[in-house]
Amino acid sequence: MNNNVTRLLWTGGWDSTFRLLDLVLLRSKAVQPYYIIDPGRRTTMFELKTRGKIEELVREMFPEKAELISPSVLFYIGDIKPDNEITEKYRRINEKTRLGLQYEWLARFAKQFSINDLEIGMIFAPPGTASYILRSHLEKSEDLWGETRWSLRKDEMDTDMSMFRFFSFPLIQTTKLDMMKIAEREGFAGIMDSTWFCHRPINGKPCGFCHPCCITMKMGMGQRLPRISKFRFYVYRAVRGMVRK
Repeated sequence: MNNNVTRLLWTGGWDSTFRLLDLVLLRSKAVQPYYIIDPGRRTTMFELKTRGKIEELVREMFPEKAELISPSVLFYIGDIKPDNEITEKYRRINEKTRLGLQYEWLARFAKQFSINDLEIGMIFAPPGTASYILRSHLEKSEDLWGETRWSLRKDEMDTDMSMFRFFSFPLIQTTKLDMMKIAEREGFAGIMDSTWFCHRPINGKPCGFCHPCCITMKMGMGQRLPRISKFRFYVYRAVRGMVRK
């Protein structure tokens, strides 16, 4: 593959879609999207449908840029080979810091296919989050085209954190609100509004109480949730407050 093609894990969510559009629309860079199909994941079909809709919107609104998005590489999670070394590293890290299970199988996937620069849309987040903890293990550099990269520090290559050596994290210093402002300024906010974020959809709509829904509300982006979803969010928050008391 051409080294000037960016390999991107694209779920159809806000963060990875922003990166896709940032690369294609603002930087005119070719992108090879990857998507791991998990039949047991409740939102898989929503994400696949969303990705198709976003590609269609890019073709309609920015036809001269659409060809920069290569056909996605789709892979079934069940076909990712076991790797005891990566699994043990993940287990030891997770004993100290709670990480999403997806990083374990994504590392196995990247290693299996010799992908050493897969971009992941992990964004800036507050203390206590995986993003906050991971930031201290990353270093900033520039690629051959002068673009800033955040990847694992060289002195971490012999530690358990080396399971992250396959990835780069271009959005690790960027917030969702930063992305929203850029999208509005550059004219692709409408496409961003089509992204998917809910983990527990109800009747095809965001639930309002899963973690991504709560984050969306707390980030001041409540316009992305239907009225019923926002109602559920406030009820959920009120009930949680009563339980804590």
